[in-house]
Amino acid sequence: MKDTYWIQLHQQYRDVIKHEDNLINIRIGWMTAIQAVLLAAFFSDNFGSVPHELVAIFGVIIALVSLSGVYVAQMAINGCVDKWLELQARHPAEPLDELPGIIGFSPIRSLKHAENETISVRQRTILRWLTPALGLTFIIFAMWVLLLIEILFVGCLSGAETCTPVLGSGVGEGA
Repeated sequence: MKDTYWIQLHQQYRDVIKHEDNLINIRIGWMTAIQAVLLAAFFSDNFGSVPHELVAIFGVIIALVSLSGVYVAQMAINGCVDKWLELQARHPAEPLDELPGIIGFSPIRSLKHAENETISVRQRTILRWLTPALGLTFIIFAMWVLLLIEILFVGCLSGAETCTPVLGSGVGEGA
């Protein structure tokens, strides 16, 4: 009976993590689709009269919204992992180590078992935020910010030698 309780509790934690992971997957999918359209529009010669600055600003906004959504879901996953690890620490006599890991690959758990000691809080904090989803959204956000800086303050994307950094000018204009 006691083993059934721990198995059910383990399954509940896993279900929450699966739900949050699915939300991350959906958010990244939508962000990728929208960013692909924005990048195609930004670098297209037949884009029309919409300023490139507007496209880049919209790209930054979409990346920030996606980053915040992924961040919140990752916080929920980290909370579940923390609670599960806390349960394992408080109940060492229970068969919790025999159950599969609460998440697929846990660098925290792997390091803990490999070194047979608890890793530092700083290492744990760094490892838990190094996820592909957060990395991808941050890279896309940084790309749009750099493109905006290039357009607004440095000059043109194609020829900095002949372009002047004029606010409001499009890519390739201002010579």
